[in-house]
Amino acid sequence: MRTPRPFKRVIFVYFCCLASNPLTGNIASAACTDLSSVIRTGSEKSEAVKIENAAIDEAKARLDSARAGVMPSLALSGSATQGEDLQTGSKIVVAQPLYKGGREYALLRAANAQVEAGQARAAAANVKAARDLTILYFSTLGAQAEVAALNDLRSLSERRYSEIKSRVAIGRSRATDGLGAEAQVSSARAQLDAAKIQFESVRRSMESATGLKVDSVCDTPLLESPVADWQQVRVKVLSRPDMIAERIALDVAKESVNAARAGHMPNIDLSGNYYLKRSDSRSAGSNWDVTLSASLPIFSGGGVNAAVREAKSVEVQQSLRQQLAERMALDEARDLWERYVASQKQNALFDESAKKSDAYYRRVAQDERLGLATSLETLQALTSAIDARRTAVKARVQLGQTLHTLLLAMGNSP
Repeated sequence: MRTPRPFKRVIFVYFCCLASNPLTGNIASAACTDLSSVIRTGSEKSEAVKIENAAIDEAKARLDSARAGVMPSLALSGSATQGEDLQTGSKIVVAQPLYKGGREYALLRAANAQVEAGQARAAAANVKAARDLTILYFSTLGAQAEVAALNDLRSLSERRYSEIKSRVAIGRSRATDGLGAEAQVSSARAQLDAAKIQFESVRRSMESATGLKVDSVCDTPLLESPVADWQQVRVKVLSRPDMIAERIALDVAKESVNAARAGHMPNIDLSGNYYLKRSDSRSAGSNWDVTLSASLPIFSGGGVNAAVREAKSVEVQQSLRQQLAERMALDEARDLWERYVASQKQNALFDESAKKSDAYYRRVAQDERLGLATSLETLQALTSAIDARRTAVKARVQLGQTLHTLLLAMGNSP
């Protein structure tokens, strides 16, 4: 029994396509959407990124407000008093706070740190958006590769079924071979329909996240990791923008404690008046005066102590948040690193398995031509070869996703 040449050509073309593109097993369309476009447009569209950028403007406004607390003030005031006669007066008042217990400078340092923290959070939001988009991209890429592989499996199964039916009709194959081939066609069609539904779902999600029209995604070549061991990964994770933001937030909390403690300290102010018109009996005297005033708080109902305790509580909470954030980031990065190392080994093994399955199928097909194997054995070998290639493709997509996610988890700029 000889395998018809058209069927052999189909098998040859299929495996050539797999070899031409090791990541997905299909040739990408010229109109495909690449990863960089997805990250760029998705980050620009991300509401989380826009919120953090707006928060920077808010922090800068608070910084300007804190600066105003140490700057002099200038005011023009006027008065009118009705007694036996109407007395009016006007003056220019200049006031300069000299000492507020250090509260004004603590607030200034805290506001400046909040600007830095806001910028770090904005950078972290960009990395987070890029990470979410990368995972979505590789999910789409994997679903696209699965559709391509199952579409080829369905096509080959249908051709195989047609061939076996013709053999059964002339008595060269058993009827059970035809039933087996028909069952294979039904299974391939069902799997293809399910894969198409999955691809449409992730494709729509990508269009929603990016605003792009996505028909297909481009194949992404596998990259080499820029780090060689876990310690290098750890150092980079702790230098991420969000980790920096947590440390700055702790500094802000400490400055808030200093600002609250300033409520126990004396206040010293310097003010000067320049009278344009006096409303009292001294109108013929000097037209200016300077006042130095000082006050020492003695009792304010315990409000200052309460404010200090509240600020210390916030400092403790932020310290714990920082520790939690670092621990979770390191645990996640360690998991990604170990998965990446394991995926590299698995990817090589699955590639080797796919090559051996392909060679086995070709040997069984040759045996069938010599009458040493049945049509069912050839069909099973073909199915195993395609399944092995599908597994290898999935492994490569997973390896690519794991590495890109690891790079972003290390704080690499998208």
